[in-house]
Amino acid sequence: MPASCLRDFPPYMGIDPYVYLCFHEADARQVKPILDALTQRRCRVWYSIGNVLDAEQNQTCALRAGNAALMVFYQTPRAAADERMKSSFGNYQKSGRPVICIETQANEEQSGFTLILPKHVRRIPCEKNATAESIVSTLMRTEGFSQELIAEDDKERQIFLRKRRSRRIAISILAIALLALLSAFFYAKSNGLFEPTVTYVDTVHIQDPAIERAARVAISPDGNAALTEESLATIETLRLETAPSSFDELSLFPALTRLEIPQRCMEAAADLLDDASYTIVVYPEDSK
Repeated sequence: MPASCLRDFPPYMGIDPYVYLCFHEADARQVKPILDALTQRRCRVWYSIGNVLDAEQNQTCALRAGNAALMVFYQTPRAAADERMKSSFGNYQKSGRPVICIETQANEEQSGFTLILPKHVRRIPCEKNATAESIVSTLMRTEGFSQELIAEDDKERQIFLRKRRSRRIAISILAIALLALLSAFFYAKSNGLFEPTVTYVDTVHIQDPAIERAARVAISPDGNAALTEESLATIETLRLETAPSSFDELSLFPALTRLEIPQRCMEAAADLLDDASYTIVVYPEDSK
């Protein structure tokens, strides 16, 4: 099966004359720029690399390889040593159709690779720093490469290229949008916009101003604390500065163990002195 790096270059499956590009699957990344340059010039290219899954696929691959108008063999030491590729190379040459070998610089040793019909083979030396464009330009000028291999109006290929371009643009836009979103998130976070805001869903309304004031001070020294069931449950000592209109709302403080009242509240609190479940402490009027 085609290597993942070649997914943008589907093999040509039509009936017009085409090139059979033969290469070892481990050389797919080296071949990719050459395949790209060929397809950009509208050359019909078929290839097959990897393991064949079943007999039907094997037969299809054999037919496609045998019906190609030209074989271009990307020759590396591992390709030359591969028995399957040597067999494919030899079988194709028996057809008498042209073969062009792209010989890489690292291919001094042929590893037993023999050219069965040398008269059908043309060689293109591939220098170390050669570009894919220069290789393809030489390939297209080599004897055996005919104009019939070039599609005059390959609509299917053009549609594919447009879709690929659109897909790449969409991916780029998505990446930019994601980067912008992450940047905005970290900017907002650095400016404290994501600091948790306390929302009191169990706010308690205390009617008496004296008890309300004492409760807020007991929770927070600045007297601005929110009154909730949770916060009132933490108050163990409550200090009243003035007499409340009623002591009934003291039932809102379940943890209350000490009630401090000014001396002038004694008469108003008389009923609490005997029945209260908490300690009542009377402090002088001038006590701080």
